[in-house]
Amino acid sequence: MLKKSKSYLAIVESAKKLFWKHGIKKVTVEEISAEAGISKMTFYRHFTNKEEVAELILKELMENGFADYEKIMAKPIPFNAKLIEIIDLKKASSKLISQEFMKDVFIQPDSKLVALIETQRVKSNKAFESDLKKAQQAGELRKDLKVEFIMYMLNSMSHLMEDEKLIDLFDDSEDLTNEVTNFFFYGMLQNGNS
Repeated sequence: MLKKSKSYLAIVESAKKLFWKHGIKKVTVEEISAEAGISKMTFYRHFTNKEEVAELILKELMENGFADYEKIMAKPIPFNAKLIEIIDLKKASSKLISQEFMKDVFIQPDSKLVALIETQRVKSNKAFESDLKKAQQAGELRKDLKVEFIMYMLNSMSHLMEDEKLIDLFDDSEDLTNEVTNFFFYGMLQNGNS
């Protein structure tokens, strides 16, 4: 992989900082450039627009998250321990992205960002479904559970997290992700959450 210049890295970090605080729409190229300590012309040498930077940031976050998932699944530990680690990963990942950023991503349903998320969701779901089936065949998951049902419910809950009314019920994306994850994996029982 090519080494990125200091100005390129400064743009990405500055954009991330500003996007997390204000979302994508409210941030300008001028503000990103000022935060990065570079000229607007330098910004445009690296990126066409701020949406391209947002796409890069989102893609990197998702790729890193999937790589972490694969590392967990490759561990020689029981499947329930892997699930606990995946839940922890999901919670940690929610700290890396702001509610403001996600709201702006889903405002334009035909955007490249939504398409990027959907592509990653399909890839992740295929991997998770395959891992659930392997765990079921190994006797680590209930045989009476229909894996397709689990995946359907998981998908439904993922789409719910794009609902503005649901998003507005929580202070930040971390709280929302934790609530959805805990509900899906632990249910409503008092003793369910570890």
